[in-house]
Amino acid sequence: AIRSSTCSSARQQQIWTYSARGHWLQAGDGRCLEARGGRAGLRHCGAEEPLPSQQWAFGAHGGLHLQHSVGGEQCLAVSRTAAALEPCGASGALQRWSFTGSTPSQVASSPSSGAAGGGGGG
Repeated sequence: AIRSSTCSSARQQQIWTYSARGHWLQAGDGRCLEARGGRAGLRHCGAEEPLPSQQWAFGAHGGLHLQHSVGGEQCLAVSRTAAALEPCGASGALQRWSFTGSTPSQVASSPSSGAAGGGGGG
């Protein structure tokens, strides 16, 4: 499972790289973000090509969504404690992401909205 934690560029598992060609998000330890049921987790990346459960797209609405969703578009949402897949738009600010270079980061929102900043790998 992926847990939310305080951001630190010194923590390798918090440094992510997005491949626009392969549509995968790779953590600093070499594992890829993967959808597992309604949860998000980390797993070794597909050898030649990313697995369908590891292919993500950055949508116009600011959400990071699973490309091959079954039963509706699913977006990555990160709360104060964990990451999960939810129908896109369901959690608003918890699903908004931005990129710094080729690294995605969650868009911070005010504490009154209940959103957390940054996600951690684990």
